[in-house]
Amino acid sequence: MDEKELVDRFYQAFDATLTILWSATKAFLSEKETPLKESVEQFREAMKARVANAEQIIAKADKNDAEKRFVNLVLPFQTVVLGIEALLFRMLTKVRMRILISEKAFGELRNLFKIMEGQLRNTKDYVQTKNPHLKQAIREGMEQMMTLADNYAMIHHERLIAGVCVPEASYLYVDMTDAFKRVSRALVDFAERF
Repeated sequence: MDEKELVDRFYQAFDATLTILWSATKAFLSEKETPLKESVEQFREAMKARVANAEQIIAKADKNDAEKRFVNLVLPFQTVVLGIEALLFRMLTKVRMRILISEKAFGELRNLFKIMEGQLRNTKDYVQTKNPHLKQAIREGMEQMMTLADNYAMIHHERLIAGVCVPEASYLYVDMTDAFKRVSRALVDFAERF
């Protein structure tokens, strides 16, 4: 692996993630199970393709500089992937089981999606350009995500106590906000290591 392949691999992974998430979010908001299920499968396949032969590179005794960087980036990248996968599965569960989520909660989730989308886009561009302003924007996105997700969680807790939210929706909502935060932190970690 050389530097160009390293950059291309991660650039393409984040590009594919953005495309798939856009489709998944659209399917989630319109409550369409089949396109959402297809997005989950596309995401899995796209990520497998981007980390192909990772185990061989990790096990390799004599790594060049690009391979060493790749190994250093695998953990935060996997954390991003697992967080997005968790988010996609919660979305699919909500649609499949027809769990009702209030318009307010949908609006909050839309806001968190927008922040994550911005962070993903900035990370994708940072991989290619190493622009320090993008790296700072990724960190600022995380700070915004943490503040907003925590505020939403407190408001949601109050809705649950008041009986406005049902427990099934509560579980999914809290899991989704946690997944957003996990992805957000991992994107910062990835950018710091890149």
